[in-house]
Amino acid sequence: MTDKCNWCNIIFEDVTSLRLHLKVDLDVHPYYCQKCKRSFAKLKALRDHFSYASKHRDESEMARMVDINAYCLHCRRQFATAEKLQSHYTIAHALCCEICYAVFSCQSGLQHHMASPVHNERNIPCPHCTRLFKTTSGVAHHMEATQLHKVIETVIQWDSDSQITDPIYTNRIQEVESEEDDDYVLVTRRTQVPYQVLDVQVNEDAWNEDAQAYLCPMDDCRRKFQKLRNLSQHLHSQLHHADPNTFHCLKCESRFALVSSLIQHLESGSCGLAELSVVKDIYVGLRDTFKRLLEF
Repeated sequence: MTDKCNWCNIIFEDVTSLRLHLKVDLDVHPYYCQKCKRSFAKLKALRDHFSYASKHRDESEMARMVDINAYCLHCRRQFATAEKLQSHYTIAHALCCEICYAVFSCQSGLQHHMASPVHNERNIPCPHCTRLFKTTSGVAHHMEATQLHKVIETVIQWDSDSQITDPIYTNRIQEVESEEDDDYVLVTRRTQVPYQVLDVQVNEDAWNEDAQAYLCPMDDCRRKFQKLRNLSQHLHSQLHHADPNTFHCLKCESRFALVSSLIQHLESGSCGLAELSVVKDIYVGLRDTFKRLLEF
C-alpha cells in the first residue's frame, strides 16, 4: 500500500513517511499554486508565478493576488480575506495556534505549544554580548557553543554547595585545565581517561534495523536519528564534549552533560521543581555574578 502527497504528488511507501514529508514540507515549500500544482519556497516566488505563468495570464488581478494574511499554510489555499481564512481555521484547523497558525492533532499538544517559550519576546541578555534570547537555556547554549569548558568551570565554581554537581568534579576540572587548552578533550568522572569524540566517524553502518534509525555509537547515549547527517551533527555537538553526569536535577536526579540541558529540563517543568519564569528570575538575579566569573 502506498500513500500519496496530494500537494506535490510524491508517493510514499507508508503513512509514517508521508507524515514526515508533510511536516518537513511546511518548511521546504510552504506556498502552493493549486491550479498548477507547484510549490514555492518563498511568497515572492509564488507571487511571481501568478504574475508570469501562462496559465494565469488571463486571470484578473484579484485572482493573481496573494495575501499572506489570508493564506493557509497548511492547505496551500488562498482566501479572499483574512476573516475568511480565520473562519476556515475554525472549521478545518480547530486546534491551531492563533499566533503562528501551527496545527495540532490534540488539545494537549496545543496547550504545550502555548505554554512553551516559542512566542516569548527575546529579552534575556547574554552576559558578554548584545544578543537577546527567549530562554535562560538559550543563553547557556549560546555561551557553551564557543566556551564550553569555561561555562562548566564557572558553574562548578559557583555551585560551592554541590547542589547540582558532585564534589568530585573539582578534581576533574583541574585535570582538564592541565590539558593544553584542548577544547575537545575532557576527563570522564568514572575512569579519568581523556577521550575525544570528534574522532568518531559514522556511515551507513550506523543504521539499526531493529530501531529503524541511525543510533549514536556512544554507549551512554544511543539516541536515534532518521538521517545520517543529523547523527553526524549530534556527534560533533557540545553534548559529547562533556561528561554525561556533570550536572543533575535537585528533585528527580536526572543527569546532564551540559548546564543548558539542565536549565532546559527545569524550564520544561517536567519534574515540577521550577517554572520557566522562575528560572528566568534566578538567572536575571545572578547575571552580574556570572558576568564576573565568566571572563572570556
